Amino acid sequence: MLPRPQVAEQLGEVLNLDVKAFAVPRAGWAKAFEQFGIPKGHTGPAEEMFEAVNAGWMDLGVKGTEHVAGATSARDVFAAAQNAVTA
Repeated sequence: MLPRPQVAEQLGEVLNLDVKAFAVPRAGWAKAFEQFGIPKGHTGPAEEMFEAVNAGWMDLGVKGTEHVAGATSARDVFAAAQNAVTA
């Protein structure tokens, strides 16, 4: 998995924008989710999910399976998504 700054850099290259990765402090999560389109006052479930993942209470993997890193770069994924939207 690439470090967040590298993923941000690759997204910026595809979008031709200056993109920076940064951590959002817990106190700012509700506002950030609202900026993503979750209505004000309804961000609780998303906040709880992120808390569960960050605390290790929730595992996004599948028990009994092996994690295999993909060979597709973040840049290629972003470019394919951009091409799908503009097609």
